[in-house]
Amino acid sequence: MLPGQLHKIRSAIASTCNAALCLDGLELVCHIQELINWGTLMNDKQQILTALREEFNRWEALLASMSETQIAGPSSPTNWSIKDVVAHLRAWQQRSIARMEAALHNREPEFPRWPETLNPDSEDDTDQINAWIYETNREKPWPSVYRDWREGFQRFLELGEAIPEKDLLDVGRYPWLAGRPLSFILVASCEHHQEHLEWLLPGGSMKIAE
Repeated sequence: MLPGQLHKIRSAIASTCNAALCLDGLELVCHIQELINWGTLMNDKQQILTALREEFNRWEALLASMSETQIAGPSSPTNWSIKDVVAHLRAWQQRSIARMEAALHNREPEFPRWPETLNPDSEDDTDQINAWIYETNREKPWPSVYRDWREGFQRFLELGEAIPEKDLLDVGRYPWLAGRPLSFILVASCEHHQEHLEWLLPGGSMKIAE
């Protein structure tokens, strides 16, 4: 089942990539593809969507269990709040949504406007992009950040449902994915959320202010 397979992906990533790298970036694909058999791990659309829904529900449960003060307060060691993490996930998932929209409508992706001097698909620019995302969103109120993340995630799931499985799994279907399957976009976004959630749960590396 996919949740266990995602654990294999995480192990592969941990051994080859910087932990701060955002998983929605295409630069990461080349690192993972050397280690993972795509056909084994991403050959079932419904398993992938089930894993995404489960991850969404885990986030919803965590956020519902916390006060807005806890969500907006700084944590250690990064000084990011949970609100900042959610805004970070939303920003990267917008690029994934753009790819899924492009696939559905059979066109090139139309990405949100980010700094032209930074390349979201390059590992070298990841830290600067994350800093820009943080500065762009840190003054936004929590209800707005939460609404944008929630609506975006639900749209992401809708797009996954709308695209035929054969198109999700075909490594040559979309030229702008450079021979990679569209299913990777779904799995990578799920894994990105899973990674950050585990940092926030008891025993994780982020310590939330009381």
